[in-house]
This record gives sequence, C-alpha cells and structure tokens, in this order.
Amino acid sequence: MVEKLPLDLDKKADINQKVEESVYDSEYWTVSIPNLSPDTEFPLQFAWVYEDGTISDYSAYKTFTTPGEDTLKRPKFLPTDLTVFQGKLKVNWQGVDVDGDEYGKEFGYVDVLYKLSTDTEWKSAGVFIKSSFLLIPGTPKLTYNVKLVAYTKTGVPSLDSDIQTKALIQTGPNTPTNVQRFWSGTKFVVTFTQNPAAVGNEYIKSNKITLTSSTNISFTFEFPVVPGDTQRYELGEDLSNTYFGPQLNPGFSGSVWSTDTYNGESLKVPFAFLAYESILTAPVITVSQLVGGYKVSYTDQLDEASKKAFNNISIEESLTGSSSGFNRVSFGPSNPVTVSTGSSTAQRWVRALVYDNIGGYPKNPDGTPLYSNVATVSPKNSDPSDGTPPAVPSVSAGTPTATTVPITITVVDADTKNVYVRYKKSTESLYGYDLTPVSVGSNSWTIKGLQPNTTYNIGVSGGDSFSNYSAYSADISAVTASSAPGAPSNVTLSNLSSGVGVVASWTAPATTALSISKYKVELRKDPATTNTLIQTQYSFSTNISFSGLSPSSIYQVTVFTEDVSGTFSASASSAAFTTNTSGGLSDGIAPTSSPTPVVTPLYGALEVRWTPIVNADIVTYEVHASTTNNFTPSIATKVLEVAGTFAIIKTISGTPLVYDTIYYVKIIAKDVDGSAAAGTQAFEKPSKVDNGDIAAGAVRANVILAGSITATQMDADNLFVGKTFKIGTGGVIFSGTGALHGNVDTGFYLDSTGQFSLKDKLIFSSAGNLTVNGIINADSGTLKGALAIDATNMKFGKGVKDSFNGIYIDDNNYWYSNGNFRAGGAGTGITSTGGSLSIVSPVTITGTSSVTGNLGVTGTIYSGGAVSSGQRTVLNSAGIYAYPDGAGAAATTSIFANAAAGGVTFATERGRLGSSSNYWLVGANTISSVAGSGSVTLESSATNARIVTSPSAATSTSGVSGSGSYGIWAGALATSGSSTDAQIAAAPFSVTHAGALIANSATIRGKVTATSGGFGTVDANGDVTSGWRISANTIQAYGSGATAGTINGGNITGATITGSSFNITKEIGFSGVLTVSDITNAAEDSDNGNAGTSSTINSGNQTITMSFTDGLINSTGSLIVKAANTLELYGGSAVAASFSASGHSIITSGTTGLYIGNTSNVEGATSASHPSFVTIDGRMRMRKGAPLYYPNGSTGAYIRNIYVKSAASTYTPPSSVGHIGDIMVTY
Repeated sequence: MVEKLPLDLDKKADINQKVEESVYDSEYWTVSIPNLSPDTEFPLQFAWVYEDGTISDYSAYKTFTTPGEDTLKRPKFLPTDLTVFQGKLKVNWQGVDVDGDEYGKEFGYVDVLYKLSTDTEWKSAGVFIKSSFLLIPGTPKLTYNVKLVAYTKTGVPSLDSDIQTKALIQTGPNTPTNVQRFWSGTKFVVTFTQNPAAVGNEYIKSNKITLTSSTNISFTFEFPVVPGDTQRYELGEDLSNTYFGPQLNPGFSGSVWSTDTYNGESLKVPFAFLAYESILTAPVITVSQLVGGYKVSYTDQLDEASKKAFNNISIEESLTGSSSGFNRVSFGPSNPVTVSTGSSTAQRWVRALVYDNIGGYPKNPDGTPLYSNVATVSPKNSDPSDGTPPAVPSVSAGTPTATTVPITITVVDADTKNVYVRYKKSTESLYGYDLTPVSVGSNSWTIKGLQPNTTYNIGVSGGDSFSNYSAYSADISAVTASSAPGAPSNVTLSNLSSGVGVVASWTAPATTALSISKYKVELRKDPATTNTLIQTQYSFSTNISFSGLSPSSIYQVTVFTEDVSGTFSASASSAAFTTNTSGGLSDGIAPTSSPTPVVTPLYGALEVRWTPIVNADIVTYEVHASTTNNFTPSIATKVLEVAGTFAIIKTISGTPLVYDTIYYVKIIAKDVDGSAAAGTQAFEKPSKVDNGDIAAGAVRANVILAGSITATQMDADNLFVGKTFKIGTGGVIFSGTGALHGNVDTGFYLDSTGQFSLKDKLIFSSAGNLTVNGIINADSGTLKGALAIDATNMKFGKGVKDSFNGIYIDDNNYWYSNGNFRAGGAGTGITSTGGSLSIVSPVTITGTSSVTGNLGVTGTIYSGGAVSSGQRTVLNSAGIYAYPDGAGAAATTSIFANAAAGGVTFATERGRLGSSSNYWLVGANTISSVAGSGSVTLESSATNARIVTSPSAATSTSGVSGSGSYGIWAGALATSGSSTDAQIAAAPFSVTHAGALIANSATIRGKVTATSGGFGTVDANGDVTSGWRISANTIQAYGSGATAGTINGGNITGATITGSSFNITKEIGFSGVLTVSDITNAAEDSDNGNAGTSSTINSGNQTITMSFTDGLINSTGSLIVKAANTLELYGGSAVAASFSASGHSIITSGTTGLYIGNTSNVEGATSASHPSFVTIDGRMRMRKGAPLYYPNGSTGAYIRNIYVKSAASTYTPPSSVGHIGDIMVTY
C-alpha cells in the first residue's frame, strides 16, 4: 500500500496504484503515480499488505517535488491530427506543445498511445522526436482512442494530450485512370489503369462497371482485380442480349470504379457513349425468277470472325423503284432465301442488309445502313390453273429440350410441297423462319438455337409447287426446358491479407449448356442451427472475399453457377468454419517457435532483422530489449510490434539508448491463437561518434543537438524540417556569385530586406515591384489583379476595366470573362453583350456557314443587284421580297413578316407551284396548271371569277374570254356559236352565275342535300326540262316540259315504279293460325270421348321482308293483308274470293271445284288426287276420320255423296242403288 499525504501530513490517502518489480533491479519495486499537480511537494509512506489482509507498519516519509509546469507542457493534438489512411490510423504531430510553441532543449520525445474505445489498457504505437506522422494498424470498423505524452530527456512525462477518437473506416481505393472503351468484334471492352500493388490499394477487392445501352437500360457488373496496371472488362454478345436485349443501334456509356474489403469505393470515372461498329460487310446478292416468287442468293462474309458474327439477313423489296418504297419480306439466316409473291408478276427491286449476333449491321460513313446492291426481278405467273394456295397445315409440339423444340407438321393437301415454320419468343414481335419440304401426312422438324426456360410461339404455312402459300396456322406455344448449368466444386477458404476476413475460392464446372454469366455466393451464419443468410455477392471469377465477420462465430460459404439465361446450378458449399477473435480464419494453434534476431549496431540505435516463421495464420512479431542478460520479456521490455521482419530500436520505455551499453534483444512470434515462447536472444552496443573527423556518410541520427554549427558546406535532403529559418540583418542567402538579378550566375538570391531574384528572369525589389523577364508558363493559379502592358492602356487579368476581368485594349477592343467582347473602331465593328451579337460594318462570308440559333434582322439582307435597284431578292424586318424586273418595278413575290392577325402573309403575281414539269403558274390575276396537253386556269377580275379548263390545241376554241351566264366551266367548248354562252353550253361541266351546275355523265358518291335545283337536262337558266326538279319538300319528275310524277313527303303521285323488284321490311304482330288435330282411336260403333285437340301457330311479332319481284308478292315470314271493310281477291277479271268481318266466300268456276289437301298442282288435278274436295255441282268427298268398313270387313270405306230430296221430288239418283259411300236422305 502506498499513500500520499498533503504537506500538513494530517490525512492519508491510499493511491491504490499497481506495484511492479523493477526491471532494473529486483531489489526494488516500481510505482507510477499519475495526475499529480505540477511544482508540488508530496510525502509518501509505504506499507506491506499481507495475504490475510493485514497491513504492516508504515515506512518513514519520503518527499518529492513534481516538475514545474514550465518544464514540459503536454503536446498539441487536435481532432484533425487523427485520420484514416489506407485502412490504418494516421497520427500526425505538429512538433509543438499545447500552446503551439516548440519544445526547448529539455525535450526528449513524444510517446503515441492508443487503445480500443472499449479497452482500458493503453499501448504504445511508437514515438516522435520531431513533427511527423505514423500509421497504426487496427481492426476495420472498430473505434480507437489515441493520445500523446511528451517526455524530457531524463524520462519525465508531461500531462496527457487531448484524447482523439476515430473509427477505422476505409476511404476507398485509388481512382481508376486512363479509361478507354472500344469494340472488339461483337464484344464491348473497357480498360483502365488500376494497379492493386500501388500505395492506396492495399485493401482493394474488386472492380465495378455500370453500362447503359442505347435503349436506356442500365446494369452494374462486378469483376475481379488482376495483377498489373491494366484492368479489363468485356461484355460479350450473350451477356449483352441477356441483360440489354436487342438494340437497333447497339452501344454503351457508363462508369468504372473500384471497391475494397471494407466496402469503400473509389470515385466513379464516367465514359461516353460508343456506338457499335459491326465487322460485317455488305453482301452481293443475286436474284433469280421463280413461279410465284423469286430466290435471293448472297455472298458469304470475308473472314472467319465476320462469318462467326453473322446472324441474320433482311431481304427488302420495293415495287416503285431502286431508292424508295422498300419493305422487309424475309428475315433469317437462310441462303438462298425464297420469297413468295403469289399471283403478282410486277417487277421488284430487291436489296439486303446483314445483321450480326447483337443486332449490328454495316454502315456508311454517315451512319446509315450499308445495304447490298439492288437487283431487279419479275416473278413468273403463279399456278396457271387458279393460283389457289393449298390448305393450311397444322402443327403440334413435342417435348422441348433446353435449346430445341421438336414439332410435327400435319399436311392434308396433296398440293403442299414445302412449309414455312415461323417461331418467336412470346414477349417479342419478330419471327424467325425455317423452310422444310413436306408430304401429305405427318412431317417432323426441329427448331434449334433457342434459349432455355423460354416460351415460344410457333406457326406453319404450306406452299405448293407454284409458291402459292396458305395463311399461317394459329400459333401454338412451347416452353423450352430449364437447363441448369454445372455446379462449382471444391469450395475452399483462406485468410484475407489483412487477416480480418476470408477469401472463398472454387473450381468452375467442367461443362455447361450455355455460357456462364456469373456466380452467386452466399455467406450463412450458424449453418447447423439457424442457417441465417448474412450476405449475397456475385462474382465473375472463381473467388470472392468477405470482411466484417463477427469474431468467434461459425460461418459457411455456398456457391451457385448462373448461366446467361438466368438459370442457377445446384450448390456447392465449403466446410463450416469458425472465425478467430479478429474476424478471420484461425487454425486454433499458436506459433510454436519464435525467430532469433540479428542485431546490427547503428549510431545511437540498433538494427534488428529476423527470418519469418512458417505459420498457417498471419503472424506479428514483438520486439523486446533490455540491458539485463537473459531477461524475461514483459510489457516494460516491449519496444514495438510489427508484421514484417525488420525494426530499429532507438528507445526503451521512452528512454534513448545509452552508448557503451549492451542491449539484449528477443523476438516473440504471435498470431490470433496466442504467442510462442521468446526466441534466442542476441545483443549489441549502439555505435557512437568519438573521433574528430567523421567520414562522409558516417553520421546516422534522428536528432543532432548543437548550439551552433559552422560549416563551409551543408549537404542534406532536409534542412530545418518543421523549424523556422531566420536571416539576420544584412544577411544573404544565395547560390552562385551572390549578385541580385541581372546575373545568370546567381541562380537564387534572398537578403534580409526582402529582395529576391531567380537568375536574370525574376526579381522582387525592395520597393515591392515584381519583374519577370521571360515567359510565364502556368497550368493553374489565380491572377489577383490587372497587369498593364508597358505604358499602354492594354491590360489583362482582374479588374482590367471597371469590375470586368479579361483582356482590355481600349474601349473598342476587349474580351471579358463574362463573354462580352468587342473588336473594331469607333462606331463600327462587332460587339457581343449579354449574349447578343451586333455587327456594325460590312460582312463578307466565304465558304459554307450555318446559323444554329435565332438570327434577327433589323437592316437588309439582299442578293442580286443592289439593295434598292436591279434584279434582286431582299430580306428585311418587313419580310422577303423578289424584284425580277429591276429598278423601279414593284416586287412580284412577297412574304410579310408584320401581317396583321388573320391577314395575308404571302403574295405573288409571278410564281410556280409544283415540279419543273407539272406545276401551277401564278400570274397577276390567274393561276394556271401546266401539265400534259391542256391546262386549267383560275381567273379573277373586278367583275367575275372563273375556272377554265383549256383543251388540247386541236380542239381549243378561240374567242372565249368572258361569259354572260357562266362563271365556271371545264372541257371542250363548241367550236362555233352565236354567243359565248352558246359555246360554253356545250362544255361537259359548267356552273352558271345563278348557281346551276351542269355535269354530263357525272357520278356523285355520298350524301346529296338540296332544297332546289334538279337532275337531268337543263336550259340556259339552269331549270330542268327533262328529269327531276327539287323544291323544299317536293321532287317532281319532268318529261317534255311537263310534270310526270311527284314525291311529296311520304306520298308518290302520278308515278310509275319500274324495275325487276323492290322490298319492304317491317316488324309486324301476327294473330296466328288455329289448327285442329284428327280424332284419335275412333271406332265404327262409337267415337264418344275421342275429340281432337286445337292449337295456334305462327303468332306474335315477326320482322319480315315483303318483296315485289317479277309480279309476285313474297314474304320471308307470314303475310297480313288488311282491308277496312271487304277484301277481295281476283282471279283474272272475276272475284275469286272475298273476306269481311261478317263472312267469307270462295267463288269457283269451271269443272274442278274447290280442293282441300296436299297437292302440287292446283289447276287441272283430278279429284282422285286430293283427299278432300267439293265439286262445282256441290258434291263433297271427305277422307280421314273414324274408320269405315266395307261389307267384306276391310277398312277404307268413306262417305262419298250425300243426296237430299223431298218425297215429291222427281230427281232420280245416278243409280237406284247408289255407290259405296253414298248417303241418300228423303224427306
């Protein structure tokens, strides 16, 4: 127990400090007492504390005085002095104390102490003897505390500096440079400079690239870092098609960057869009004639790379010419290509365009497609019989594989000779085509080159020998099989170089159906229990790293192969592994031995080297030193800990090494699992300089302390580092002869008055003037003011004129940084102010110029003679004017810029509208067509306007220049006539001023609405003399000047409807027809209770069409004939039947009477052919009813005649006994 007492000694306080055996003398104990007040006397007493807790008597008091405050202040240590660099803590010391002052001669060194923010024990990372920095390795993402303590030469420490805190977060690798992109065949390639061995890339993990296609689709890919300066990424056609789909103009833009194991990222470096340039060349096509079509053959690509890149050819045809009107008629890889044209034999112009695997095609220098030559062909007439295509075949799909679909084509038409098979992805619109010969029945075909796990639509079209093709069958659907790629194998693990993570590696599968896209890698925690997914990463190589793992935790890595179709393989997993306390891999075994050092003396220091041991885990080495032979290493003897095999010892526990003293050195090897025993010690003494003459290069020391150094020459790389260099009054520093300026032999000159010069090129005088004799080359910098050129007004720099920056010559010539400039003389020249350009002087333009923005005109732009005379065209603020007639003549064509709203903007009395051969000619008051052998003229004057169609010269009529009654006419006129009207009246088409329109053989389509006028032959006044006249609600038929009939509203008066037929359609309600069934089961002796049944048929509403055709009235349904009183039906000139509400009668004539029953011939039939009839003389025959029997017992008897007579009648029946079936009644 140690107690410190205040000076009055009346109160004791146990300071409870740790007591350790002295490393210098085992007879003594070391006690450190912190936080004592400076320049204060303290008494101490000591007592033993025994194991049973009792305390011995205290010793006598021992007093000591702490150093004064002004002896050594604590170091200055700001938050900005602790940063992160390349994954390590960077500690910077400015070489001054807390007040910013340099330490005096009593200063020894500054110790750098650090610890995890969660720990209590501070560790030494090294010392400063001057302003400098050092790096402290640590565990990523953990937080550290750092402080500084200054020591005197005698080892007395200062108070602690401020404690600074920093989380160890990596800032990212170096930024990629020299980014290049180009196309290599169908691969898009990006290269850039990024060396993983460069300073700043110690923790680099992978590269990343984002690509954006011409269709604005973006994806980000990760790819591995390779040794060397150049990194390279290639996007092949498989990946391009999988991720970006087809592009009409393939190309990419994007950016690249690098990442590290701590998820840090470099800056992203963008690159511009680069369009794809296909390596294909335009083919040469040959077209041959076929029946009902033609065949196109084309030349192959020139080299193997182009042949491999070729994918499809597009055949296009035009029916109008070789330069326009082309449409695609075939697309696919076949050679030759057969194109069907059906029955058309019209000439075709044919061309072709080839496409590669990613949709690229050859181009002209201007970027337009480079087509093949254009060939012409006229197909032969198709099937001379009828040109009918065969019946549509059917198709069914078999069991697809990953890349093929087998199909069965069923042909039912013997004329079918071949079949086109079309197929496409269900998500796309463009079909591919196969052509295969077939025969009647089932035909097999396999569609190849498909993608796995994809739905395809398939249809077929049959063709005959004359290339007549049927329509395509309805598409069927087929889904290709999923094709899992081969699984990776042999997943192994190793430590990251930093020791704080793992690297997973695996073997790629031997074979895959499709190209491998990437690998999916999963990191799972506690695989035997919760199996929690921690991370999912994707790798384009066969390794990947994981960092930030939890210490002492169980993990497992699982890897899947993914092909370009997005299908994953079965998985392959590593063995489960347990991280060590640093979050890395560990074999669980501490190093078994430590190396033996080799110590070399240095001036005031010792150099220590050793051979690294062999160990599964990453090893660090503790370097221990002591003046005690065979010492036991402890925290007091630990000088430093390094990962390498080299160290220099300058101090032990902050105390510099002592000359002529033997120091013993031991090395302890350690890893995350523990430490080995210390290795064999080595020893040596520090060297010292003890002679008067020192050989060149013989002094090696961190610090040389001297009150004064006198030397003729000082040769050193660094002088006065972190110190102030002062020149006393009258002092000079120079190189060369020592003369100020003007002397090429004085390379540098600086004196105590501030004068400064560099040879004869630059001088700063004591008056404050800087003179430059030569050229100033500067890549960057800032000019704070304006520089004048000699004694002129010319200046450049800042504030050259008022507040403007730039170049100023005079008020008429300047160029400012805000974009304003002027060049010229007083009142003339070119001026740009605020984005507006003004030119006040003649302008001569040679060559080709263009205006991409807006150009306003306040003066005049002209071409031709002069601005106001001669033949010329003028553009000014009022518009554009053409003067072809020279001086004094008015403009013949004008475009007005200041027309009023709704006003005229264009006027011409001499112009042409149309092509050079077919056009309209505009005159002073006419517009005339010039085409073929005739013309049409639109003519206006003060009194009338007309349209005149002039016939050919052979039929033209002269003398027709005006009209009395006609305003518009067209066609040939009468060759002679007593008047203009008489000549015009013969024209095929004319319109009178009164509005009458005369058109011979006119066809009018659509709706005609008229409240007056008519159709037919008209007189000079436009009145119809033969035809139809129209008034507000009446149409009258005229013939020979008289009315022949009238349609007024819904009535037709005095008219005859002629023609083969006309129809009337309407919905009508019908009452129906009552029917009665026969009596059933009637017997000769009794028919009681055997009544028949009745029903109504054809009742209700029916929509019928009644037609009057060739004298017959027909109805598509029932027919109703209504009469208010009596309805009579005539047969010839006599009434055949009459019907009224009170009774009906049927009147017959001749000898046949009335027949009821089924007959096909009403007139002339005999009574025997009808079941029932009534003769003209009143006799009636009936059949059907109850069975009647003949006397012999057979059925078929019937009632034939009924005779009724009175007893007094003299009538005698035809037979006294009558006939079978006769009934005679006498009364």
